[in-house]
Amino acid sequence: MDASKHAYKRFCLDRYIDALGVAERPEPPRRAPTAIDRVMTFRFGAKLGDLDIAMLFGNMSHSGQLRPVRALHPRLMFHRKPTCCHGATFPGATVGVSAQNYVGSPEHPNPEPAPMSLFPPPQAVKAEIFARVPDTLRRQQQRSSWADFNKGGQIADCFLEGPSFDRAGNLYVTDIPFGRVFKVSASGEWSQITEYDGWPNGLKFHKDGRAFITDYKRGIMTLDVTTGKVTALIEAVRSESFKGVNDLHFATNGDLYFTDQGQTGLHDPTGRVYRYSAAGKLECLIDTIPSPNGLVLNLAENVLFVAVTRANAVWRLPIMIDGALSKVGNAIQLSGGLGGPDGLALDEDGGIIVAHAGLGCWRFDRLGRPTHFIDPVVGLSLTNAAFKGRRLYMTESESGHILTVDLPAAGRQMYGQS
Repeated sequence: MDASKHAYKRFCLDRYIDALGVAERPEPPRRAPTAIDRVMTFRFGAKLGDLDIAMLFGNMSHSGQLRPVRALHPRLMFHRKPTCCHGATFPGATVGVSAQNYVGSPEHPNPEPAPMSLFPPPQAVKAEIFARVPDTLRRQQQRSSWADFNKGGQIADCFLEGPSFDRAGNLYVTDIPFGRVFKVSASGEWSQITEYDGWPNGLKFHKDGRAFITDYKRGIMTLDVTTGKVTALIEAVRSESFKGVNDLHFATNGDLYFTDQGQTGLHDPTGRVYRYSAAGKLECLIDTIPSPNGLVLNLAENVLFVAVTRANAVWRLPIMIDGALSKVGNAIQLSGGLGGPDGLALDEDGGIIVAHAGLGCWRFDRLGRPTHFIDPVVGLSLTNAAFKGRRLYMTESESGHILTVDLPAAGRQMYGQS
């Protein structure tokens, strides 16, 4: 690096040490920051001895990419990836540390940097295994065209999604690659309700007892759970097929919201959200989402939350008085994981449950502050969640397990259970 940049970085680090009270030195001459310099401010605690400093120090390359910068002072030899405000790793920069445990001292001879966080750490809870797909229902060594592309050619003997409860308390889940829907009793007994030519993903119950299914291959389907008959409801829009519908959610008035995800992502931000009114009117609400997935309305039903998998975020879609969307924004920004946010659920306090595929499951309060992180006891592919009272049931898709955990607030009553 050139001498001016090196001197400025040394200056910033010296100022950081001065703030900690580690050393006294004459202040170097100031230099105006350039466009490629990036320095984030410090956050101080109540007193210097308990200083809580969050520092993120890096520089922008001429190509516009953030490059990590190691501390230049011998007493500041640390280099650690920072965390996002929810505790997941944020790659690519140096993270700040607590003054107490960051400077070597008799109390802390081997200091360990503390992660940067805008909120208190969420309570960590471990899930329990409720049920597992029996071997008799697994398609051992059987390939599927869905898994060939979406699972990189791996053989999947099942892939669970779409957990939803009927009024009797039975849990229904879908098996995408083999077009199956299972019922799981309260005691954990499995039975197959149907198998058809499709890729069923999301599943929610209508008030009339039918199960509505977002079928990636065929569109919106309905299922009579007593006979196993599957009927197409919406297969196309103005004679055009969907990209690949993913998940669905009913409003209390019977309107159906669903996502059309397909293979969209940051490279192709054209994912869509539709509303199918109780009167039978279909309209596209938005068509600029990079991979829309799970969705849920807030308690007042004037905001629709949508998991945006490839952006690792949950978007907020305000619904205006005329039913249209406006002022769409980012509600929760996640980080880390092997996939991204998938299924969403809502509790009676307005808290949002986010199944974060490839990491675990989060609960955020209605203000977006993380309160709980659910650590799966098997696998990492938590894709969807459904409440039964205060107990949350989650699908671990790749291993074919259903996991459970108790949370402080009960889930909001679903349309099909009212």
